[in-house]
Amino acid sequence: YLIFHAALGLWVVEGLTPDRRVLVRLRWTVLACALLVVLTLPFVSTASPATVIDDPALVASSWAACVAIATAGAHRRIRRRHLEAATLDLRRSTNARLEPQRATR
Repeated sequence: YLIFHAALGLWVVEGLTPDRRVLVRLRWTVLACALLVVLTLPFVSTASPATVIDDPALVASSWAACVAIATAGAHRRIRRRHLEAATLDLRRSTNARLEPQRATR
């Protein structure tokens, strides 16, 4: 259930307008989850499939790893979408400035 909640949260974040604050918060989320993985991984006591659900450190580290990977992917998609929009706007504004100069020649 925790991974589903994180996925829904990231889905909502990806629908937001690409803002610098959103990108910074996503970066901090990736770093926080990576830190949680590093801090909880030494306390994992079992890797047996039968008892893996009873190990809170393994559950926390696997949840944090999943959220970190998904958040990094969301950050990349939002940033790419933001850069594509900026590139398209730059082309449009450059063409608009050049058109009057061509008409006068």
